[in-house]
Amino acid sequence: MKLLLFKTQTRVFTFCFVKKKLAKKIMENPKIEGDKEKKDILGFHQMDLDDRILKGIAKLGWIEPTVIQEKAIPLLLEGKDVLVRARTGSGKTAAFAIPTIQKILNSKSNASEQAIAALILGPSKELCHQIRQVIEHLTVNCGRVVKCVDLASNEVTTQKHLLSERPDIVVSTPAKILHHLRAGNIELGDNFSTLIIDEADLMFSFGFEAELKEVLNFLPSIYQAILASATLSEDVLTLKSLVLHNPVTLKLTEPDLAKKIMENPKIEGDEDKKDILGFHQMDLDDRILKGIAKLGWIEPTVIQEKAIPLLLEGKDVLVRARTGSGKTAAFAIPTIQKILNSKSNASEQAIAALILGPSKELCHQIRQVIEHLTVNCGRVVKCVDLASNEVTTQKHLLSERPDIVVSTPAKILHHLRAGNVELGDNFSTLIIDEADLMFSFGFEAELKEVLNFLPSIYQAILASATLSEDVLTLKSLVLHNPVTLKLTEPDVAPTSHLSHYHISAEENDKAAILYALFKLHLIRGKSVIFVNTVDRCYKLKLFLEQFNIKSCVLNSELPGQIRCRVVNQFNMGIYDIILASDELALEQPVKDKSSRKRKADKESGVSRGIDFQRVSNVINYDFPLDVNSYIHRAGRTARGNNKGSVLSFVNLKERPLMDEVDEHLKAEFDMEENVLRKYQFKLEEVEPFRYRAMDAYKAVTSIAIKESRLKEIKAEIFNCNKLKSFFDNNPHDLQLLRHDKPLHTVKVQPHLSDVPDYIIPNSLKGVSNVATKPKKVPGGVRKSKKQKIFEKKKANPLLCAEIDYAKKQKVKIKKNK
Repeated sequence: MKLLLFKTQTRVFTFCFVKKKLAKKIMENPKIEGDKEKKDILGFHQMDLDDRILKGIAKLGWIEPTVIQEKAIPLLLEGKDVLVRARTGSGKTAAFAIPTIQKILNSKSNASEQAIAALILGPSKELCHQIRQVIEHLTVNCGRVVKCVDLASNEVTTQKHLLSERPDIVVSTPAKILHHLRAGNIELGDNFSTLIIDEADLMFSFGFEAELKEVLNFLPSIYQAILASATLSEDVLTLKSLVLHNPVTLKLTEPDLAKKIMENPKIEGDEDKKDILGFHQMDLDDRILKGIAKLGWIEPTVIQEKAIPLLLEGKDVLVRARTGSGKTAAFAIPTIQKILNSKSNASEQAIAALILGPSKELCHQIRQVIEHLTVNCGRVVKCVDLASNEVTTQKHLLSERPDIVVSTPAKILHHLRAGNVELGDNFSTLIIDEADLMFSFGFEAELKEVLNFLPSIYQAILASATLSEDVLTLKSLVLHNPVTLKLTEPDVAPTSHLSHYHISAEENDKAAILYALFKLHLIRGKSVIFVNTVDRCYKLKLFLEQFNIKSCVLNSELPGQIRCRVVNQFNMGIYDIILASDELALEQPVKDKSSRKRKADKESGVSRGIDFQRVSNVINYDFPLDVNSYIHRAGRTARGNNKGSVLSFVNLKERPLMDEVDEHLKAEFDMEENVLRKYQFKLEEVEPFRYRAMDAYKAVTSIAIKESRLKEIKAEIFNCNKLKSFFDNNPHDLQLLRHDKPLHTVKVQPHLSDVPDYIIPNSLKGVSNVATKPKKVPGGVRKSKKQKIFEKKKANPLLCAEIDYAKKQKVKIKKNK
């Protein structure tokens, strides 16, 4: 998913023309030209596929099948069991998805009821999500007929609801589907016809052997089975004997790349490069390795490969690497390993590691990573997050003496002073994450005082995205003869993974352009929109709400638990848009602190540290105030090996800031041309959107923003556990609060959620599919003149008695007759 770029009207027409030519080529597809010696390739049109599938293939731009697709699809359409072995990127997913969809379409005419026909199992959530996307693209013209759900990417309650609708195809990990099979939420009956196991070579290594065998017991006696794998390992052969009956084995004579990744001897294509040290070569506990496998990490990142062995040796380390490079796991894995090693000799349960983060959101994220890594040893290694809990809960958690404590400096210092926590001889590790933000978040005094409570000997780790003066100060305070690991890479993801665009837009145009981009589907996927103030966050939220564009708000003035909940809701996919306000105090000094009405939580950070998952786009609605802020905002997308885009709205005042950022990025990537490219967008083409947007934007007044925030506060008051006992003792106060005057924020008009065809630019008609039919008015049947007169009389209380009397008279006459 990425930000789409439509350069000019002419190019869009060219795009449509090429697309039609592409579809025509797929339908004709006689043979590959330019090589007389090559045999005729069996085209998609020769495979007896439904026209709706062919149209989906054409939309994807596939002219001809890959080798594996050409061989596998006909065999699968015949109903044979098949073992497909081909390297990653050879088109295995489509090879089993296309015949599965075709068979479901064929069976629809004879089906007596809706039922699950196919089950696709993958070893990871990411793979399941990817498979569902491929199926959605292929069924774009028959999506109402063929339904597909992905259990791996949803919560249990959502999964149950999705399964109750009996979709045709279920994509899941073995553990998720087994849970529902055991609970009786799903039944694979006589209509079930196909079992597909993708990346079969990873199933056992990801720890799914037991679950997979149990799932097979729930399947009917007769079904078609397909195994897709990049290698033919022993695990695959075991699965083959369990699942397949008289199978056809398709094996491409191509390099066994997946096996090379798992064994990981060296990086191919460069003889000078050294062997990569794999996780299995780091002497890690099997329970940690299983946790890593469940997370889908095949090999360590560069910083993990270098840091983990050094930390296991007990050395003090300063880790400097950009956001998304895997710093959290780099210090979490060796910390867990050391605790597991010490358990055999430990005489009593005690705190062994303290991890400090500058914000509550970051602490919450660190705890989640540790929980995933210790999923197979959670009873042995206990981790608590003080930052996300209330003081009373924190005290109870600390009384159990967990192995790892994650906290902000202020929270842990409170308990150290109160004597609720003691860091004795068993304490071995101090970790400070996002060290470059510790002093700027105002934690200098607290941090120095925390160090006084630590024992004389311990291992220390600093993890940071930059090597600022604050980090060097901390280094001298905390580290002893440290090893400094500094990755020779740019601060942001490379341009091959991260695209940078800008739109010249004055203040009055920004809202209209944003509205048009979303409604014309030019922005797709999950987006983080940054603004510079909290009030603008709410103003933008209320503005988008009027067009039925749902979003959530994240800022430093929200309580910590709510901030963590908002991040989780965004990561779970409940919201696709999050509106975040940067901490202005970090970017621009506030001259008069006393003039600030609302108190911001200093333990909050938005543009740094937080792992917003699967973000496709970062939109700078307000341009950041310096280069570092731009880099940290851009770091929310294109994390790891994923791709993303940054789109910045720039007005005349912000132009010098943009030039400064562009110069920095050019120097970073050693490029002569501009890194921030102009996003080709004709303002005159969205003129019809402007009128709607201006009215909606004006409707969001300062009073509306204030009342929106009051509404949010009231909702939190009712949900607050602390106040429950107070309201139990003072029910009158609760009644007054509930019967307080209703808050009027902004009136949402239903017709604004639709985009009439006449306001869509001609260049995008037929491309973005955004035109919506006007909704029928409830009770929209046309009424006769007599019916309207009768309804008016019925609505008039003075005439109601006359109508009732007339009815009674009619009843009497009928009875007399």
